[in-house]
Amino acid sequence: MAITFNNILKRYGKDEDIRIIPMERFSVKKCMDVINKKLKLNLEFYFSELLTEFAMREEIVSYFLALLEMCKLQILTLSQNEDLTDIKVLLKSEESELNYGN
Repeated sequence: MAITFNNILKRYGKDEDIRIIPMERFSVKKCMDVINKKLKLNLEFYFSELLTEFAMREEIVSYFLALLEMCKLQILTLSQNEDLTDIKVLLKSEESELNYGN
């Protein structure tokens, strides 16, 4: 998954100045809310479906961290068929939905 995540960052090709720390526009909590809403509509989707064509690096990282946090909270599972493929996001169970501190 780490290789895929790195490739996603490269694909979006954002050459942002990493010395500047921008104000947080994409909080992990907000990203978790978006993911949860998406899981209400579909019990599974792909990571790339969260991103727009012009996604910024901080948005990509925030969504990835949100997925990892939700996985840790056992709300969802992540899978990949093989290296370098898109990451599949699956709701673990309908009861686990929204149980992350709302």
